Amino acid sequence: PGFVPPDARLGFDGWFAFNRGHSKTFRGFRGDDPQLVEIPLYTTDVLVDEVISFIRRYKDRPFLLFCSIPDPHQPYSVREPYASMYPPDEVPLPESFSQGPYDLPPAARDLFELTQVRIQGMIERGEARTEEEAFRKITSQYYGMISCIDENVGRILEELRTLDLEEDTIFVYTSDHGDFMGAHHLLYKSLMYEEACKLPGIIRYPREVPSGLVVEELVSIMDFMPTLLELAGLPLPKTVSGRSVVPLLRGEPIRWRDALFIELCNSCAVRTKGWKYILHRDYPPEMYHLEEDPYELRNLETVHVLCDNPDYMKMAESLRERLVKWKRSG
Repeated sequence: PGFVPPDARLGFDGWFAFNRGHSKTFRGFRGDDPQLVEIPLYTTDVLVDEVISFIRRYKDRPFLLFCSIPDPHQPYSVREPYASMYPPDEVPLPESFSQGPYDLPPAARDLFELTQVRIQGMIERGEARTEEEAFRKITSQYYGMISCIDENVGRILEELRTLDLEEDTIFVYTSDHGDFMGAHHLLYKSLMYEEACKLPGIIRYPREVPSGLVVEELVSIMDFMPTLLELAGLPLPKTVSGRSVVPLLRGEPIRWRDALFIELCNSCAVRTKGWKYILHRDYPPEMYHLEEDPYELRNLETVHVLCDNPDYMKMAESLRERLVKWKRSG
């Protein structure tokens, strides 16, 4: 937290940043002034106002703009009209909501306990009568935060259109992680399940990217940098780990990766199109057949399952070996 000096800004010339944390009204820093700025308006709106101001100032010059919005994130609240946009009793709960602590793999039980601190706290304070109602209320606010972001993204796109920059601007929309929002009876992140790891990845560039195109290949957040460099006609450094997805966007035949590797704290995973294998330092491993079990409800990496199914045993050995090899490679 605190002021970021110019030499720590990773090459960016301009700087307008919220302070570390997730304050719902803006608290941060502008440019080279170390004085904390407080604006009594919703943080998402303030950041997008700044984006639009930047675009207007630099509309006649090439620019790179990165906007990081702290929502959707706890604290689970949003300004009106979004706070009441999704009535809690109409919010659907995930397919895996019915999982209890003894249905979860050991690695997920710590997060279950942390989730219960919030859920039971809401019940004790009279904010919800049941666990289900508590999850629905939290999710309704989360949906509201997303809708607030959506409308603000629309403001940016409309400004690009108004300034006749729409065709010449590469627009990328993504996130750093998801939130369980009741899936597996959990909140927050920090596990390798799809709700936390599978992210939006939208690229809008009318000149190069066909509208409505869906890329089915396995793409990583590390692929954005090389993709943007190629679209901008710039050279790609040899040290970059990701790959440009431009050939996929153009429909060109290309040999693509068949697996992604994920790492977080003391866990790592390999994910193919049909399978996921997770290794933990302190807990037993997990394996899921995503085509048959998309909500990751049945951990196949258990002794009785593997002993009863040689095909699962072979798959587990193959994925484990591949994951360990990747981990050892650095």
